[in-house]
Amino acid sequence: MGYGHVLHRRGNQDDQVYLNVGGVRHEVAEETLLRFPNTRLGRLLCCRSDEAILELCDDYSPAEREYYFDRNPHIFVSVINFYRTGRIHIMEEVCVFSFSQEIEYWGIQELYFGECCSHWFQERKEYIEDRDWDIQSDEVQPPSMDSSFEELSALDKDLEKFKGAWCAKVRSYVWIRLEDPGHSLSSKIIAVASLAVVLTSIVAMCVHSMPEFQVVDENERPVEDPVLAILEVVCIICFSAEFIIRLVVAPSPRKFLSNTLNIIDVASILPFYVT
Repeated sequence: MGYGHVLHRRGNQDDQVYLNVGGVRHEVAEETLLRFPNTRLGRLLCCRSDEAILELCDDYSPAEREYYFDRNPHIFVSVINFYRTGRIHIMEEVCVFSFSQEIEYWGIQELYFGECCSHWFQERKEYIEDRDWDIQSDEVQPPSMDSSFEELSALDKDLEKFKGAWCAKVRSYVWIRLEDPGHSLSSKIIAVASLAVVLTSIVAMCVHSMPEFQVVDENERPVEDPVLAILEVVCIICFSAEFIIRLVVAPSPRKFLSNTLNIIDVASILPFYVT
């Protein structure tokens, strides 16, 4: 039996543990915390000396049977809920890095995330980690904090729309890589490939309009160059496939179709199929 067990059983028949986190007091059953003995609170109950207890908390009161932690009380609500349910759930308004630091402090591994939160948490964490916050460029000119927060806020709102939707995990995975070139290496590759197709189409169009590159038949009448014709078909197929994929994975198809740039894309593709 650890020192922590004795501390809480003295005069307390219900074996309740009192946790004061950031000024907010919580009362938890000892057996609830011992469900996860490898976490900070689980190890705290097994301590055999004052020194060992103070290594795991900021202070404690033997008389009141209370432990004190100078940590975020808002996030601790999710922590204490983890001990009761066995799953950790993240609140959307909390910074993912702050939340990650807190659960690391409490000794909770990310594998305990609930299925409803795991994918969203990893997507947000990966997105922010891959953002190009170049320190050297910040020294050259002041950072535009307003635009950065606006971008993150818009992304959060779009990601929230995937919750509960069909194939949410796959759609959000594809969507964020198509819409944000700075998200990851795969996003950059997709953006470069898309740009290459656009440039190829423009070059082919310019070459087709130049007299020295025009092809004539046996009657000296200008005809379409078969190589350029094939190149045009390939480019149109690529444009069409990209547009359809983006439309399918978009969190809001109506918003996607009302976007000015997407309307321009449709206007540039349709004439090929009409003719």
